[in-house]
Amino acid sequence: MRGIWPVIFLAAAVSASAGDENPVLLSVDGQVVTMLDTAAQWRSAADQLQLRAGAERWDAPRLAMERRKAWDEMIDGLTRSKLFSIAAQRYLMDLCRRSAAAQMAGGGLGADEIQRAAEAKKGEILGRLAEQLKRTHYANAGGEDAILDILRRKEVAWSDWERRLVDQMLVDAFLDSQLGAEEPSPALMREHYREHADEFREPALVKARHILLDPRDAAGPEAAMAHAHELRTAIAGGADFARIAMKYSRDKFAPDGGLMRDAAGSEFFGRGTFLAQVEAAAFSLEPGRLSEVVESPAGLHIVQVLDRRGGAVKPFAQVQDEIRVKLATAERERRAQEIYERLRRGASVKVFAKEPPAD
Repeated sequence: MRGIWPVIFLAAAVSASAGDENPVLLSVDGQVVTMLDTAAQWRSAADQLQLRAGAERWDAPRLAMERRKAWDEMIDGLTRSKLFSIAAQRYLMDLCRRSAAAQMAGGGLGADEIQRAAEAKKGEILGRLAEQLKRTHYANAGGEDAILDILRRKEVAWSDWERRLVDQMLVDAFLDSQLGAEEPSPALMREHYREHADEFREPALVKARHILLDPRDAAGPEAAMAHAHELRTAIAGGADFARIAMKYSRDKFAPDGGLMRDAAGSEFFGRGTFLAQVEAAAFSLEPGRLSEVVESPAGLHIVQVLDRRGGAVKPFAQVQDEIRVKLATAERERRAQEIYERLRRGASVKVFAKEPPAD
């Protein structure tokens, strides 16, 4: 259940004396986050907003509002990350201090000696974690050279990458110590299954034949529509759909008797494969039924459904593990948010950049 929060782990120590070219954005209990720390993240978010603005035709005020919203969310995420990181470091130091004190019990050592031993133990643990993470990531990414290439492309320094990974493991351990591993009850899982049945429904698939008529082949729109109705009446009366499709249809499926296939060549297709008007007709019909004449920007259509499959809700036994993970993740995140809010109430948080940078 690790790594489930949208947490951005930054280097634990950044100089507070950053110059004008790298201004401080945020300070959390004296630890700062600078513009350079967040440059890549903000650039990606801003680029996504620009794409949405173009696709959804936002005006300038809407774009400015969305940029400010995204900036506030990023600052909140950075604050949460930093607070969790600080709490995790304190948690590790407390464990090391207690371990050192237990090992030195009866030795007559003072608090300073125990503190130095605890810091040494902490350093050993962090070093072992870094080596463990390196080996794991080398294996997953194809070796050290592959890791270095990824980091270069992402403009991330090796030392920063290593610190972030170790920090993430510490945060996971800290949260585990606070949250435990509570599982949702069977009754709660069953209730979720009943109330969200559509989430577990198999995709509906249809096998169909199709005729496309181009109105430009007729003397005019009325003539084209009349011709389409004549063909539909003939098929409804027993004429062979495939033969009529091969003779009159103007789409790529005509040589195969109008049998529709998706991009992978499958005879069964799901929603989002063809024109919406054609799909609406196909998915509304039972096998063996014929659609009315359908109009679309491409022309006039006649659809005959041959078979259907899917669309049923998966059995509970098949999806219970998925439900368990989903509910446990949601509950863990809710409780993690409570921890964040508690940490924030007791922390010194200063936001110096309340507005997103101008592009």
